Amino acid sequence: MERKLLLATTNPTKVEKMKYCLKGLGFDYLTIDDFKMRPEFEEAGVSYEQNAIIKALAWSGIVDCLVMASDGGVTIPVLGEKWNGLATHRFAGENASETDRCDALLKIMANYQKSEQRVIY
Repeated sequence: MERKLLLATTNPTKVEKMKYCLKGLGFDYLTIDDFKMRPEFEEAGVSYEQNAIIKALAWSGIVDCLVMASDGGVTIPVLGEKWNGLATHRFAGENASETDRCDALLKIMANYQKSEQRVIY
């Protein structure tokens, strides 16, 4: 019996982490790159869990297999309410590259002292 599982993320690092967590369960993995059609959805949840559910349900509506999704972001305590970790991937614009996001974040953080930027938990 073929057991397909769609790993619904565009992040290659997340794909590898998901595969690692599911190792030995006998799934044949698919990624969203395996599909030409993409669902339309907005990650408008108020938590990472809600955004993952939104993403998984959207993909479940167009594929004929199980779907696993995740969501995550960067937490920057010094920015307080000026920063929303839920929008980490989109804060620099919908089509921003990783470099664009890094540059935008460095610009936001430019006025903070190094001791303010680094928090150890």
